[in-house]
Amino acid sequence: MELLGVLLCSLAAAVLSRFFNPEALNPLAVLLGSVNFSVWERLKPSVFCYFVYGGLELMCAKPFFRSFVVSKAVGLCAVIAVFLVVGSFSDTSACALLALSAGFFASYETMKLNPSRFFYIACFMLLLIFVCFCCFTANPLRLEIFRDPETSMYGLIPPELDRGAFYLSS
Repeated sequence: MELLGVLLCSLAAAVLSRFFNPEALNPLAVLLGSVNFSVWERLKPSVFCYFVYGGLELMCAKPFFRSFVVSKAVGLCAVIAVFLVVGSFSDTSACALLALSAGFFASYETMKLNPSRFFYIACFMLLLIFVCFCCFTANPLRLEIFRDPETSMYGLIPPELDRGAFYLSS
């Protein structure tokens, strides 16, 4: 089940990373897709696919709810950590595959430990991660993980920006 999750989430993340259309500025596409080529924006589709697959797994497998939430929160933290460390140096698809593999492995290993006593901490972590994704997409911090390597801009790139000028100037 975990191997299937890695494959499906990697494919879905690859599709979602091409989902954004700068002319439309659809709020759903902004939240789920990549609005530029920064590490943070390349991370969003993988995390969203991990959330969706976790929900499907919860509905189909019917595991113990508290242990499941804790194990998925640990896996999500592993996905984010691996992506932030490796994402600066690697190709997007290879990094997503590695990060999702680490996340599913961490989730599987955590589920064996029966971690239900950490349920409230895990819920707080999941809420914090959701708030970070909502806030940092619209108003990114001026850190390297939020900077688009092509334009050196942060966050949403204006649709009227001539990307060709950036290619010619570099």
